[in-house]
Amino acid sequence: MNALGACAGFRAMEMGVWIHDFRRRNEWELDVIMGTSLIDIYLKCGRIDEGLKAFRSMKEKNFSTWNALIQGLGFVKSEREAVCRFNRMEQEWFEADHVTLATVLNACSHSGLVDMGRQIFSSLINGNYGFSPSVNALRMFDRTLGMRWLS
Repeated sequence: MNALGACAGFRAMEMGVWIHDFRRRNEWELDVIMGTSLIDIYLKCGRIDEGLKAFRSMKEKNFSTWNALIQGLGFVKSEREAVCRFNRMEQEWFEADHVTLATVLNACSHSGLVDMGRQIFSSLINGNYGFSPSVNALRMFDRTLGMRWLS
């Protein structure tokens, strides 16, 4: 669904809504690609309820779907909700990747959830996410967390 991806990139809400309505009128199933794109565009355009509705209506989700949701919530300054969704993602056994962790750590930083950020960062360092952070990732996380997290 490249058209929805382009709409999200340009924040072309009207066109994205038209595509979504077209999908509904034609009774197309909301698959992973289209659903993830809808979440992306709705949240980038500040329409949180529509983004969450698209997420809830999806029968199948993958890590890209969760990343779009968590990133989008952080983008619209709903950082605490982004952290809650990250926790839910883990409860449903989806594995976080570098993008997920950078996004949720940024959300923790902006929302003042210092303890949660420390816990996630410690889990990353201890290898609990199945990969070791690269030097570049550590630099990025250090910038995201800021020195106040290290005290």
